[in-house]
Amino acid sequence: MLVPTKVPNLDPVHCCSSSESHTGVVTFEGALVMFGSPAEGRLGGVEDWLKHSPASFEGKRIRSVCCGGMHTHVLTEDLEMYSFGGNRKGQLGLTRSDFQ
Repeated sequence: MLVPTKVPNLDPVHCCSSSESHTGVVTFEGALVMFGSPAEGRLGGVEDWLKHSPASFEGKRIRSVCCGGMHTHVLTEDLEMYSFGGNRKGQLGLTRSDFQ
């Protein structure tokens, strides 16, 4: 697409972030909408269009999203950070012991 085109089916948007293969959008209601390539879990699920309600983040509304190459970071209204996707180089801030 070479001309600006409105993205359909999104609530009013608060902020967004994208990488070369996926995009994250935060709605004014505090939900997170992810779309693009689901590889490596970068959308937080297996679909290529996924809406996460605040329930996905322990009931907390989302404040912002940041998409990296194969990972995503989400900041909640309580200033807690969630991350998902590829962690091959530690970009999620997790170590192997965090998964046990």
